[in-house]
Amino acid sequence: MSEKDTAFYSAAIQGWITSRMERDKSIFILSVLSIGYLVNKNPGNSFLYTCAISLLFASSMACIVIFGENAGYLAKVIQSTECNNISDKLLGWLDKFLLLSFFSGILITILIGLGYLG
Repeated sequence: MSEKDTAFYSAAIQGWITSRMERDKSIFILSVLSIGYLVNKNPGNSFLYTCAISLLFASSMACIVIFGENAGYLAKVIQSTECNNISDKLLGWLDKFLLLSFFSGILITILIGLGYLG
């Protein structure tokens, strides 16, 4: 591989990592802010509030776990050691769980905020 190809590959990997981390940081921040909104809003239907807060809390915890797992995974990749399939599957599952819980919690929060629920 030429020096130009190596530089391009390095820049592409760095861009991918940065965009993924920014997405996860944004989801984390929005989850925490939404929990704050729900806690400060006077609950009309406590079950829906509990569901929304639980989903958003789960997404924020998934973000924290993903940040920790990514650090270990990237360290193994940089050291050129073998990354096991369990780490890949765990990160993939956590990513899907993160998106599902976040968007479900946000949807309930939006409906509560608009007055359709609660």
